[in-house]
Amino acid sequence: MGGMSKKYYLKLYKSTEKMIASDGQIITTLVLDAPYKAIISILLLPFVGLYCREAQEFYNKKLMDESVDKQIADLRNAIKVFGDKYTKAEKAFLSSDNEQDEYFKGLLAFDSLKTMNIHYNLGVYFDEQGHVLGNTQLVNFYLFKADVTANNTEVDSYKLGRKMGVTISRIMMLAKQRLRTNTNSNFIEFKVGYIDYNTNIPATFMVHPENKGLNLIFLHMLSLIGMSKYLLRELCGDNTWTIRCEYVISHGIWNMLRVIERHFEFDESGVDLAGISDFVKRGKIFFPSELRNCMAHYDLVHDDVAFIDEKSYRPDILFYGLIESYFDGMTASDYLYGLREYINEVEEYLNGWFVFDKRKISWDL
Repeated sequence: MGGMSKKYYLKLYKSTEKMIASDGQIITTLVLDAPYKAIISILLLPFVGLYCREAQEFYNKKLMDESVDKQIADLRNAIKVFGDKYTKAEKAFLSSDNEQDEYFKGLLAFDSLKTMNIHYNLGVYFDEQGHVLGNTQLVNFYLFKADVTANNTEVDSYKLGRKMGVTISRIMMLAKQRLRTNTNSNFIEFKVGYIDYNTNIPATFMVHPENKGLNLIFLHMLSLIGMSKYLLRELCGDNTWTIRCEYVISHGIWNMLRVIERHFEFDESGVDLAGISDFVKRGKIFFPSELRNCMAHYDLVHDDVAFIDEKSYRPDILFYGLIESYFDGMTASDYLYGLREYINEVEEYLNGWFVFDKRKISWDL
């Protein structure tokens, strides 16, 4: 998009700082005040990690010690599994399934019970309308990537959250913003329920139980969509951080659909993936590479090149005109509408792979 004046560079720099400060406050408010904050916090860990790491890179300052930095980097990279090779993603999620299976089997009191397959190894979270919000095996995958073991999940994840909180405080200091901890936010009434399943008996909730790995991938994709759509958007509305998370999730979903399409193109297992190719083709328009880089990172300038045309820059709109710079004649609102319509269709497709008996949702969390 060409070079720029020093004045415009400083304008973009300050705009980025405002986004970082605003996003940090939204995260803090959500983690401190949201209902079911323990569940919500653990579902959001990779995206809070993404915020911490990208803000650190923007300021080019070391805000964490090496061990914390590695944990947060690993959490951030966990999101990227949806763009990896199919076999790598499938192996990672089947491994998480096996870990949870062994862990919960091990909790049974008698060895004779452990061979009876009567335990549960997967919990799926729902809102009051029965939308999927997340699941325990995806959380286990995230925590394993961050070197948190099943035996100390509660303590270790709490410690990791505290470390992220310290990092966010340091980020806010660099942005010259005071972190408000007494937010008194008026969150909407929000309930989270769950149903427990045994993935060794897939026919209880999987429509096509013959391919466990693919079903787990689809369940995790559905969980990410639900977290973005029914949790973040409902609790926080539209702002730079929730939309940034929504974009990263949507891009990961599209990438995974591409990976699945390639993997099963010449597969003879009989898996019916009608519609995947159409989703891949129609989704491409939403994810130009430079826009993806800006949404995943905080830089609005790279190698002295501005990612927002000066004529498109406006301080009063989302992302200051970034969307308008990449989609001629389209506003950020138009773009979001199109992206959400697309993701709604993907969600409907993914839901078709599962049967959740919503009468069995428990509300005792």
